Amino acid sequence: RGLGDVYKRQEDLRAIAGLYTETCQLVVRADSNIQTLDDLSGHTVSIGAEESGTERNATQILEFAGMPSSLVATKNLDYIEATKELKAGDIDAFFCTAGLTTTVIDELSKECDIRLIPLTDTVISKMLESSSAYTSEVIPAGTYTGQTTDISTIGVKSVLITKSDVSDDTIEQLTSLPVSYTHLRAHE
Repeated sequence: RGLGDVYKRQEDLRAIAGLYTETCQLVVRADSNIQTLDDLSGHTVSIGAEESGTERNATQILEFAGMPSSLVATKNLDYIEATKELKAGDIDAFFCTAGLTTTVIDELSKECDIRLIPLTDTVISKMLESSSAYTSEVIPAGTYTGQTTDISTIGVKSVLITKSDVSDDTIEQLTSLPVSYTHLRAHE
């Protein structure tokens, strides 16, 4: 869903600024037989925390890949739970929509050999057609330990949103603060 959908449901909110692009990442253990989206059939996949942006992104990706819930067992786990369960072998894959380099994935890649699964050109095209909020993205080789190839995926802009009754003076103060990308990522 695009940001317009959010505003239709939440008229008391307003977008203040686009911050950075969050990248949709699909992670599996390196020893997994999952090489493509199609290989998710019959496996258990974390689609993110309930009602999260990751859940929305993952659900659309699976839908556009032709992977209905009858083919893929999904679980709602936050990123920390998902990395623990992937490492333990309790799930087979997890989706994570966050800024690159995502700390939990980076830490996991140092503890357990992982692989990122690219999205197909068809799924990327369908995602781009479904909402102007999506962009085509690449996770560059070397982003994570052991990642030797570029990974094609999609991204979505992280947006600063406030209640509509927040004063213009407060908004001006917020948007004039010097905030670094590293500081923003600390709150993933």
